[in-house]
Amino acid sequence: MSDTPSNINLTEQVLSFRNELFYDLVKQQCGTIALELMQVQDISSVDCLLEIGDTFSSLELDSDELISIKRKSGIFLNDGRFVLKKGLKAKVENFINTLHGLNQQYLKSSMRHNSNDSNSSNDLIIPEYLLKKFPFIQTLIVYSNLIMKSKYDFTFLNIILNNMFRNLSTEERGFRYEDVVRQFATSLYILGGRTAYEFIRLSIPAFLPTLPTAVVSKVTYDTTSNKFIGFALPLDDNGFPIANSYSTESFSCLEEWYSNVPRAKSLNAYLIQPLSSAANNTSPFLLSAYGTDNKFESSDVISRWHHIHQKFKAKDIRILGFSTDCDSRYLHAMRASLGFFSTFAYVDHPDLLSIDLPRTWSWFFMQHEQLYICFQDPVHICTKLRNRILSETTHLLLGDQLINIEPLIYMISNYSKLDHALVRSDINPKDRQNYSSAAKISSNNVVALLEKIPNSLGINIYLQAIRSVRLAYIEKDTVFLDRIYHAWTSVFIFRFWLLWINEMDKNDLDLMLAHVSHFDINDIKEQCRSKSQYFITYQSHFCVEINAHCLVYLAMLVCEGQLPIEALNIWVQNSQTCESTFRSARAISSVSSAGVNFTVLQFLNRINKLAVLQNIKNNTNQNHLHFPQHQKYLLKIPLELSRNGRIITIEEMSNIAARALDAFWSSDIDTINSQDGSRDIESENETNSAEENNSTNDCDSDE
Repeated sequence: MSDTPSNINLTEQVLSFRNELFYDLVKQQCGTIALELMQVQDISSVDCLLEIGDTFSSLELDSDELISIKRKSGIFLNDGRFVLKKGLKAKVENFINTLHGLNQQYLKSSMRHNSNDSNSSNDLIIPEYLLKKFPFIQTLIVYSNLIMKSKYDFTFLNIILNNMFRNLSTEERGFRYEDVVRQFATSLYILGGRTAYEFIRLSIPAFLPTLPTAVVSKVTYDTTSNKFIGFALPLDDNGFPIANSYSTESFSCLEEWYSNVPRAKSLNAYLIQPLSSAANNTSPFLLSAYGTDNKFESSDVISRWHHIHQKFKAKDIRILGFSTDCDSRYLHAMRASLGFFSTFAYVDHPDLLSIDLPRTWSWFFMQHEQLYICFQDPVHICTKLRNRILSETTHLLLGDQLINIEPLIYMISNYSKLDHALVRSDINPKDRQNYSSAAKISSNNVVALLEKIPNSLGINIYLQAIRSVRLAYIEKDTVFLDRIYHAWTSVFIFRFWLLWINEMDKNDLDLMLAHVSHFDINDIKEQCRSKSQYFITYQSHFCVEINAHCLVYLAMLVCEGQLPIEALNIWVQNSQTCESTFRSARAISSVSSAGVNFTVLQFLNRINKLAVLQNIKNNTNQNHLHFPQHQKYLLKIPLELSRNGRIITIEEMSNIAARALDAFWSSDIDTINSQDGSRDIESENETNSAEENNSTNDCDSDE
């Protein structure tokens, strides 16, 4: 007989269970594994569980944080596949079905109760605060009789309002849209274009979904190649897509593909950026592009990168490295490729690069032999770091400093725009991939001005880390030795911060957050379930670490004469070339076209046009054609890794970085110590200052 009680005895009372009551119920009905699975996903109430439905979908994600729960809830097969335990799945599904049944009973009984009440009374009590927040409710009540007699159909309006207010009760990433709303959004976009769509979406919150950047999921027949393009291509043993997978003369075969083969939802593009001195002004070349359903493993990426390396080696071309965005699978592939806190994928490979690592470099964790280097796209790193301080579920805590945007809002309200060049949309942009806002809030003027604002040390250090990432990898005019300094400045900021977080007890962190914020300690314990919510994401942290290590590794290869000086063109070693390719493909649309996305076949056709145009541009010396070129691309950036006419040594490079980092940290430590030392003496003044700041912020919030 099972130890788990049957859930047929549950009553409607459980529908209101939250937090501990809910977790006790899950443990009682489904067991400890199901409980742990829901805690990992922050499912803390019956309402949340019914809204999500499929609690096992997160196990499909490729994340180290899920390995432990995966081992408990399923079985790893020898071929790498993961199979969920049937007993666990059955218990959870029965539990959810029972809750759905109880919820339906509750809704029906509520409707009957409301119907009986309406027969006895026409009064409806609405809280005053709700009328103040939504004054249209009062208008609706005043004209209710006329509205009820109206000839208009309010079905669509009801769907829109229900969808909007349901979305407003959760975070933006959890927004869901009814099919009717999606159809309306599609029609609006087709008829009105992108500008009209974005205007309405930004003006009415939670109304319309964000425009996707993915490919239009549509299968198209290509008469030239006699292939059906738009299905997700399978991958071979080398991680490469099998190009001729969907060519057939059989209608039944095509019908089977439509029924069983997933459509391509995204585009993968690989571009090659030349770094040799003979190709200083050469744009990147498109190596391959294909449609994908985005279902692949990090092992596929490693195999693909190795295959690309070997193919180019056969043509006497050395692949120096790879760059991607911050996708977790690509991050895992980079860690394995570099052996960076992971098993090295290329042990005893004949083409390994090698450097002489000084024994004194205890801060350098990458091994001395590498097949290639890897860079995470620094633009994505900056936007991810900026977005972290905007997260509603995260509270970044550095010592007694709460890192948030309040000091920046104070700056905009109390200082001239000429001093900081910021507007409110820079602090909290609608477009979370907006890099320019991340660059503006981390500018020199903003960082300097923050030193004059109370309680801004935490955000000041955080923005200096973002600024260091920009100067190290994105800005073209940064001297290379300064790149090393800025790269490792950001590394040590996050290392020391993480060390402090790990040393602190979770309860102490909760108490510190309650002390420096207006949050209740119980709300903090409910929202912040792990210490990771007081720090940046582990993906961002690893990205910063990997980039800094590869930057130094690259510099050492140049110092030792294994690579030419052109390898120090760091600003082109990122995935922004892929982003610009997609932008160029959109840009060559016809004047009357409002579309920003395309099918796989449309993209391939456009990219062929771009390739022809690029070949013409690359041969301007022969065809004598002159194309307009932005002035910034004509600048010649000096590449220097020398001193007094000679290449500097590794020891000199180490000393320069060490002295710069020491100067940086000593200045901040002095600032912290001076604040701590004057805290007791000037406590009364600080209290008054804080009260003044709070009153100012209150006025700002009212505006």
